[in-house]
Parts: sequence; C-alpha cells; structure tokens
Amino acid sequence: MITTAPRVLPAPSGLRLSILLVALLGLGLLLAPPFAAVAEEAPSNEPPARTLLASVAWPPFSADEGNERVALDIVHEALSRAGIQNETLIIEDGKVTDALKAGTYDGSAAMWRSPEREQYLLFSEPYLENQLVLVGRKGAPVKISSLSELHGTKVGIVSSYAYGSEVTEAVGPVFVPGRNDQENLDRLLAGEIDVMLCDELIVRYTLDRQGSEAAKFLDYGTTTLIRRPLHLAVRKNLPGAQALLDRFNDAVQTMLADGTFNRILRLAWIQADADGDGTLELIPHGPNAGPLPTDPTYTIATGTAEPKLTERYWINGEIVDSLPESEQDPDVQAAPWPEPGVTEFVVWRLRF
Repeated sequence: MITTAPRVLPAPSGLRLSILLVALLGLGLLLAPPFAAVAEEAPSNEPPARTLLASVAWPPFSADEGNERVALDIVHEALSRAGIQNETLIIEDGKVTDALKAGTYDGSAAMWRSPEREQYLLFSEPYLENQLVLVGRKGAPVKISSLSELHGTKVGIVSSYAYGSEVTEAVGPVFVPGRNDQENLDRLLAGEIDVMLCDELIVRYTLDRQGSEAAKFLDYGTTTLIRRPLHLAVRKNLPGAQALLDRFNDAVQTMLADGTFNRILRLAWIQADADGDGTLELIPHGPNAGPLPTDPTYTIATGTAEPKLTERYWINGEIVDSLPESEQDPDVQAAPWPEPGVTEFVVWRLRF
C-alpha cells in the first residue's frame, strides 16, 4: 500500500497574513447589512444605541414606509425620543418569531404576549390594545357577546396571532386560519367563511374612509370579544434590553399626554391613563377638539376590562373633572380633524 503524507501549506508570511486579513475584513463589510441587529453591544444597564426590528404587513398597525402603520409610528417615535436609532423591516407572514429566536433581529414593534414568547422575549408595557370584534357579510351573526354563541360558524382568524384561550379553548366556532386580515376579508366576501375576527381600529378606519362602499356588503359587531395588549418586544439576550424597554415606557407616557397618540391614530378623542395613576382620562387631540363622544372612544391599553366613558379629562397637562366652559361653547368651531393635508390611506382592499 502506498501512503501519501498530507500536504502542509506553508504559513503565510507577516505581509501575506496582513493582506489576507484586510481582504477578509473588506469582504465582511461588503456582505454585512446596512443596519445589522445588535450592531453595538451596550452595558446591561444602558440601552443599545440602535435596534433592528421585524414585523409583518398588518395595516393599519405595521406596513412598509409610505403606508399606514400606526403601531410602528408610535414605537419609532418613542424610541427616537429615548435616544435610540431604530428601523423596522417588514418580513414574510409567520416568520417573525423564528427570526427573533435565531437572533436575526433585535425585536418586534408590535407583538402580543404569550407564555411561549416570554421564554425568549422581554415585553414593554402595553402601548396600544387590539380590541377584536366580528366582521361579516350582511346578515351575519356579528352582534354577539361571546364566541361560544357561534355554533358551527366558520370564523376567520390569522394563523400567526397569539389569540389566547378565547380561541384555543372556545367550543362552538369552527376557526379557519388565514395568512392575514386581507386574505380573510377576501374569503369572507367570497363566502368561504361566515365571519372574521378583526381589530376595532380597522373597522373605525374602514367606516370613516370606505364607509359607503363597505356598508353595502359588511356588518360589524360592537362588542369587543377579545382584548390583546400590544407591546414592543425585544430579545432577552439583547444587551441593554431592559434599559431599552424602561426608556421606551417613559417616552410612551409623555406621548399619551402631549397628544402624539391622537395625531398618529388620527382620532379626535382617545381614552388612556395620561398621568399613570391607573385611572382613564379622555384626551382630546388639542384645543377645540369638537363635541364630546357619546359612546366609548378608542381606548389605549386598559387590560381586560370593558372601557366606559369617564368624567375625567386631560386638558393642557392637567386632570380636570369637567371641561372648561370655553371648551363646551357651541359657538366655538372645532378644529378640523384629521389635520388638513394629511394623507388618508385605504385600510382594506374591498374586492367584491
């Protein structure tokens, strides 16, 4: 048997080694993404200087820039106020959690909390609340108080959403998963499902902007069947993760109090805990917000309780139990809202 000794390459000289290292470094810079996850390590008591987040297309909460994306706008503004550069990439439906587990991204701007996700993510205080109602074709059973009333009804849900026990333990409905709300709407209009679970804010926007068209074909429930607080989530192993969330929470509180939420959500009135004392206040978008609402307004992160109209108001940075007479003067013209020049986006593509 003839054996051949393995060939041993000579070690590169100092000059050749330096050239090799420089070439490899240059290749790494060329291949690196422009805004990489965990680009800079921060001490555990300091937030990272910048973050790369991932989300799915979920209008009007998240979408590519240039589209309506109120959740991303809120999170980006809060992180910017906290001194943290940030960017969100919209990726394929159902891929966000796997990408976070793999460390590809630092977190996600709009996530529901679940025990499984808590194993690898830290969550902010809720900054919005998804309030899910039923949407159906004309005559569908949408005026109900519990999903258990929908015996044998085909209910469209989104496969990647963490709905919780209200769906996983429900007896009666037949849940039909889809990729997103738009796909469920298309199937609803095609008669493939009977109703779909949908966020109330989407309903508000649709009625406001496409009301006459949608009213011909759709009915909407008025009872919130599921409440899911919406959070900024970051990986537990992200250096400075908790410090980032602490600064984010502080920034959100100032944004609630100064009207930023009203502006981003394009709502004249919202209900929120403006001063952090655990009690809701009615918050106008600014002076002369128009007539008081006569039913519960859009509520920001109340937990599981059904919101009710409050007698407390947040006016000019103070809590008051009644509106000043100047605010109630019927001769005072309400300021136009949304503000003139603001682009209105179509929330749903209604394909009949």
